[in-house]
Amino acid sequence: MKYALINDGFVVNTVEVENSEDGRTFLEAMAEDFEHVEALDTPHEQGLGVGIGWGWADSAFVAPAAAEPAPVMRPTVYTKTDFRKLLTDGENVLVDNFNFAEFVAETPAIKNLTVAQRAGVRSAIARYKDAIDIDRTDPTTVEFIGALGALGLLDGPERSGEILTGEFPMDASPGLTPVA
Repeated sequence: MKYALINDGFVVNTVEVENSEDGRTFLEAMAEDFEHVEALDTPHEQGLGVGIGWGWADSAFVAPAAAEPAPVMRPTVYTKTDFRKLLTDGENVLVDNFNFAEFVAETPAIKNLTVAQRAGVRSAIARYKDAIDIDRTDPTTVEFIGALGALGLLDGPERSGEILTGEFPMDASPGLTPVA
């Protein structure tokens, strides 16, 4: 027969004991080391799967609390295809078809950038388009995504942070391709 060995209101071990005089003697000797020993003798108790960590309160077993789900571990390095999944369809269209001259004509705020800053934007977009793998923690990526947000090429002010933490738009979780 199976028994639960209980201390401080919790099952600390279970033991299988022969149904014989020797088994009873063994159990009695062992019982001295525990506050309570409870037989798992009913079909209900046997079906519960009582084990270490279960509680014991008011002469009944209490299931342990459900474990917290493991935190989502997002990669930092993405294939270009997977990094694009961090952007919305609209953001991808804007970046793919970005034309600096057209953008300057339509966005008065861009005129406040220096020549060097404008060149930096063009270079950042060229680096992105040429990239094979993208590390979202790399300072150039952080700067690039920040610039996209500042230029209004992202869908909202929170999008830079979402992209840089690896959150997919609208809680989508597409399959990712491992980067070697």
